[in-house]
Amino acid sequence: MVVHIRGKRTTIGTDAAALAKRLHVGQFDKAGEPCFGQLERVVANLLRRWPDASRDEIAAAWLHDLIEDCAITAQDLHEIGASQESCRIVAAVTRPAGSDYLAWIGALARSGDRSALRGKLADNEDNRAPERVAALADGQHRLATRYEPARRLLESGLGVPAVDGYSFTDRSRSALLMTLTEDSAMASAATMGESSRPKTG
Repeated sequence: MVVHIRGKRTTIGTDAAALAKRLHVGQFDKAGEPCFGQLERVVANLLRRWPDASRDEIAAAWLHDLIEDCAITAQDLHEIGASQESCRIVAAVTRPAGSDYLAWIGALARSGDRSALRGKLADNEDNRAPERVAALADGQHRLATRYEPARRLLESGLGVPAVDGYSFTDRSRSALLMTLTEDSAMASAATMGESSRPKTG
């Protein structure tokens, strides 16, 4: 079966990565980089942190921005060939238009949807990466007011215990301590920089 989405021809059973690359062609992220690069990093984050990730979770990581960025629906994805479960995960990690970001993240955390929480944390990890933060004029502000609070909410949804407001990860103790130190330093830098940085809107 052949279907068309916004003029793009594809077939049932298309690999999730290839489908995402096709539908995101010509799209760029906030840093001006091709959107597909961000998808690759999110999938890598997912597999590094959760090596037991299911095929549906991996597919959803590739497809996670399609509903928001490409004006298609979960039903469209299912008709193309994505599994019902991967489509459900994509819908779950797509923020409803007009909703408050952290309020939505909080609702997702409370849902206990393990697959969606894993996928959103993999995305959140990319948004918190130092090189991503540095590439945006308001990167430090986003880190302090959106992505760090979101990380804590999402990890609480997975039942990850917290120490001094920060959540444990699956890494070794030494790597964890390094992460906590880096997070504290970034949060402090973001706070100190607020008064001197021009507003970006």
